[in-house]
Amino acid sequence: MKDTVMQRYIAILRGINVGGKHKISMTELKKVLEKTGIEHIQTYIQSGNVIFSSDESDPAVLTEQISSVIKDHWGFEVPVIILSKREIDEIILTNPFADIYDPACLHITFLSAVPQSERIKSILELKDSPNDISIINRAVYLYCPNGYSKTRITNSFLERKLNLIATTRNLKTSLVLQQMAG
Repeated sequence: MKDTVMQRYIAILRGINVGGKHKISMTELKKVLEKTGIEHIQTYIQSGNVIFSSDESDPAVLTEQISSVIKDHWGFEVPVIILSKREIDEIILTNPFADIYDPACLHITFLSAVPQSERIKSILELKDSPNDISIINRAVYLYCPNGYSKTRITNSFLERKLNLIATTRNLKTSLVLQQMAG
């Protein structure tokens, strides 16, 4: 009999509870996910952040499982990005802007996979001052001193340019998710 090890994960949902579209109650989401075998579920704010434990070691399996449950229960598709506790720790630790810019102006866009280098280059060439951008592995680090709503480097822009799923959280939320994951 094989011993299974529970791992901590963060599921970051893209595009829910924004502008009245794709409404999902976090309380209801937690109840629905509990039926899948995912354990120790916590949610954080209404933008779709779920911290949980699972003995499943393949994030792709978890992504499909959570996406399917949402589609079956609510009737619409929601892109889901899964990060392990180790990955969120690495993303926070690797933040090149952490000691340079005001933390209130920092955002992290989480990617579904590591982008191709030529696609990264095409984005970095489009830096729009005073904003700053860096892409490391599955994270896009954004400095937006005039606010995230004032940059053209949005989720949709990054998804189109990188050909990946992308969803953004401010640094404060990212740090809370890291803390909640233990």
